[in-house]
Amino acid sequence: MIQIIKTWWLNGDKIDKLIEMTHLDSYDDFLKVSELYKLGFLPTEMQHPLTLQLSDKANNSLFDAANMFYELDKNAINASLKHTDNIKELRKTVQKVLASKGKIFICGCGATGRLALKIESFFRQIFPEHSEQIVGFMAGGDIALVHSLEGYEDHPEYGENHLKQLNFTKNDLMLGVTEGGETPYVLGATKAAAQISHHKVFMLCCNPREILINNIERSRHVIEDPNVTSVHIDTGPMALSGSTRLQATTALMSFLGLSLLSENLEEDIKLIQEQIQLNHYLAILPMIEFESEVYRMQKYVHYNVTKNLALTAFTDTTERAPTFSTPSFEPTTMLTSSPSWCYISLIESLDEKQAWLQLLGRSPYSLNWPGDHKTTSNYMSEFDFSVISKLKRVRRLGDLRYIDVIDGSRDISFNFNNQLIDIPVCNNLWIKNLLLKLLLNFHSTVVMCRLGRVESNMMTWVRPSNGKLIDRATRYLLALTNNSVSYEEALKIILEQKNYLKPDESIIFKAKEIALKKSFIPIAT
Repeated sequence: MIQIIKTWWLNGDKIDKLIEMTHLDSYDDFLKVSELYKLGFLPTEMQHPLTLQLSDKANNSLFDAANMFYELDKNAINASLKHTDNIKELRKTVQKVLASKGKIFICGCGATGRLALKIESFFRQIFPEHSEQIVGFMAGGDIALVHSLEGYEDHPEYGENHLKQLNFTKNDLMLGVTEGGETPYVLGATKAAAQISHHKVFMLCCNPREILINNIERSRHVIEDPNVTSVHIDTGPMALSGSTRLQATTALMSFLGLSLLSENLEEDIKLIQEQIQLNHYLAILPMIEFESEVYRMQKYVHYNVTKNLALTAFTDTTERAPTFSTPSFEPTTMLTSSPSWCYISLIESLDEKQAWLQLLGRSPYSLNWPGDHKTTSNYMSEFDFSVISKLKRVRRLGDLRYIDVIDGSRDISFNFNNQLIDIPVCNNLWIKNLLLKLLLNFHSTVVMCRLGRVESNMMTWVRPSNGKLIDRATRYLLALTNNSVSYEEALKIILEQKNYLKPDESIIFKAKEIALKKSFIPIAT
């Protein structure tokens, strides 16, 4: 363990705090706390039996791959709709808080953090009279929307300090959103809010209550808090093992949308069910083939997106980097040998500041925590997602391949390679974005399957950048080597190779070769 001093500024007061942090690159140190991150028993971390052939179907039968996602997405939506009593309870609480001039805070991490920012943005557009009463925040601050900062999620005190930095009060309502129900950052913020607010805090997750209470102490402390209402949407495993950006976040978006954004609950439930159609998934198969081929030719894709769909498209492209080890979005001022495979521009924005305003519905918020330049406002300002960014990428990378994502009054249009795909959809802002999320999640996952970044239904190119992902990589290694080594041996190999991993290299495949040599098992060709 190592000790560091962190300095915080809360309400103008400087606070120095001694924090013990686990050095996750060290096998000996990580082994001491590894039980905190062994999460293979959680349903959201398991391999789904219906998608064990996902990587094969993505390459040989796109229809079957589409049907897999359609069935699991539909099940995720239905899982959220089983909680209409919780939705109605939250709707009443939200109306009470807004009427009393309180604020609604939504906290998430990674995919749920980006969901928190989406819900905030939609809320501001749908209810402009309450636009200053909604606060979405995520681990690492708004910059984590651009590229993942997973290391932050392991620290509950970070979540608590973030909440207090945003001036959470006793009149405010807190919604802690964690796909698995165990993310320390979100739990820290949720627990802190429960000690401050007059209102019951809501914790939303996608694993059963009993499993969390019986196995994860940090989850139990929050779930059993009398000032917390925990909602457990049982989605089961993801289409891609552990990739909770998929069905888990879909279920949570449905729940939050119906609770905070819906003006007519029964009507919107019907609309959601009508939008989820297999034909929509099948319609974008040509786009999957197109983008896969672009990357095979080592070319780059640029998404041109209209304002109302931008945050959803932005989220999907951002989440490809940690899931599949593709290069993250880079600052437009920076020359890099590993540029992001894709980038995005808001076609209605003419400069960097306007792009951020259109994307979030407000100015971006930076933590500005000392010791980490990636949390600063200056760093965030280096990212430009206006139409100018496209011109900058053309100058640096040459010819780009374009995909236009256009919002129509009754459709979503995808325009690429002289092909136009129109997806009919209702004229409801958040439900339209829910459908777009499903389609882009399916699209990007299958594209990466076709590029060899998935084996069976395991994300074999995952970056082990926090405790949960280190455990996930270790479990994948055991699965791919038929448990030829022990968990501890597999963990040691992962942590050793993590320090020598090249930018475009799979740690799982690299570790697999070493593990099989150690166990004297011939490597299959």
